[in-house]
Amino acid sequence: MTLKSQVANIVDQIERRADELPEQVTDAKKALAGWGGEIQRFTRKNPGAVLVGAFALGFILAKVARHA
Repeated sequence: MTLKSQVANIVDQIERRADELPEQVTDAKKALAGWGGEIQRFTRKNPGAVLVGAFALGFILAKVARHA
């Protein structure tokens, strides 16, 4: 296999993946929109749990950052 044919193969693969990308982005947007609604409902039902979780996450991140 020559260098020219290898480059042509790579270009073809890039083109195929670029064609698939818009579909994947659309799917990801739909999934994130669905999760956003679920997160909002959970937060409205359990505000205390969300605040405690946010505090705990911040505390853990601060510990990790201090030791890094």
